[in-house]
Amino acid sequence: MEVLEGEAAPLFCLTSTAGEFCLESKINHGLVLIIFYTNDFTPSCKRVLGIFTEEFKWLESMGVELVGISKEGIDSHIEFANQCDIPFPLASDPDLSVISAYGVLDDDGVAAHRSVFCVSKTGAILHANRFFQSGNVDQLIELFQIIEEASAND
Repeated sequence: MEVLEGEAAPLFCLTSTAGEFCLESKINHGLVLIIFYTNDFTPSCKRVLGIFTEEFKWLESMGVELVGISKEGIDSHIEFANQCDIPFPLASDPDLSVISAYGVLDDDGVAAHRSVFCVSKTGAILHANRFFQSGNVDQLIELFQIIEEASAND
């Protein structure tokens, strides 16, 4: 199952490096950027999360709340976040239920594709990229333009 742009984002509560992360309470405050990634400590996932770490101050100034989600446990997330200085919560989805609800489970059914979803204050998916590539400048520009437009209309 795939959620599409314009549809309601599947709601969830997951344990994260910053405590319980519940989407429903976060969207009441502004945009939420959900970053699905495959595994802690892999070079490609470090690059993906590194991009959002570098842009964290700007995203925060735009009123965006971020969360990274993968299947790893919270202890692994804490170590990974500390090692990479990730300033936003990393949430654990060990049973892959949220990853599956967003339609980003890999073909082997064991992890998430590197994907990015932007959720509006109304809970609608503003942007869905199911195969996010950290080196693809066009993907970043598109995402950041959507964030700027949504923030300006808030």
